[in-house]
Amino acid sequence: MESMKKIVISLLLLVGFGLQAGDHPIGAVEALIALSNQGEASRPCSLPAASALLGKKRFKCDECNYTAAQKGNLTVHMRIHTGEKPFACTQCNYKAALKITLNKHMKIHTGKKRFTCTECNYKTAQKSNLDAHIKTHTSEKSFTCTECNYTFAQQGNFDAHMRTHTGEKPFTCDKCDYKTAQSSNLNRHMRTHTGEKPFTCDKCGFKSAQKSNLDTHIKTHTSEKSFTCISCGKNFSNQSNLTKHGRTHDGKQPYACTLCDKTFSQNSNLNRHIKTHTGAKLYACTLCNKGFTQNSSLKTHMNNHDNQQPSK
Repeated sequence: MESMKKIVISLLLLVGFGLQAGDHPIGAVEALIALSNQGEASRPCSLPAASALLGKKRFKCDECNYTAAQKGNLTVHMRIHTGEKPFACTQCNYKAALKITLNKHMKIHTGKKRFTCTECNYKTAQKSNLDAHIKTHTSEKSFTCTECNYTFAQQGNFDAHMRTHTGEKPFTCDKCDYKTAQSSNLNRHMRTHTGEKPFTCDKCGFKSAQKSNLDTHIKTHTSEKSFTCISCGKNFSNQSNLTKHGRTHDGKQPYACTLCDKTFSQNSNLNRHIKTHTGAKLYACTLCNKGFTQNSSLKTHMNNHDNQQPSK
């Protein structure tokens, strides 16, 4: 009983009731309940703190069924509905609804990864990411889809997978009509509007909007070529280049012109071809201002300038 008395008095002191060491804990609780039911003017401490202690949730959201014991929690919750993001990154255009989310984002810029996996070389800036990664070693998958029996190690991945069945796309761009089932996709999409490129190469300053592009770029410095063609044994630094090369063997040309019957093995070749229909001349000679639809034609033209002898 004495230990319970100390605990209750400590809690009451914490919320500002100023009880003395000799006060009785049961009487103190009764007083706390009575005070929480009194008018605003007669209350000696803030009601949110008292409500939180008693478990009472008196703050209700007007948009949904959410309730909170403290007004501050309701304020944070309302940002889900309003889209308010008061915490801004000083390094880029990123904004967050929570300060803790901004703090996690800032680690992208600092590059500090202090959480290391003891099983492999994986490093991350966030403890939650490490916890999720460790499950890839233990094979623990406690989340099972009831539609297809697919299992997941993380709740977030399970929730995202379930949307493939329901078709739900709760993440919406406030700049255009883009919708997606995953928040990570929305974050990547938003960079097409903001121009943000948070991933930077520490070797040459190259910047990218996507981490995968930076990973591919870094291999140009290491000369690592881990993607091998099974037809000829040629090695490539990324999957994209290997796929393009593979079409030289299988003859696939998946990119088709909608204005004629031509097809191409690479999207870049299709884009160049389209200009022959539109007549767009995006490549201009800096010596005579003559325009060309293709960069290769401009280079040939520039060589003609170089080969011309100066008039006497």
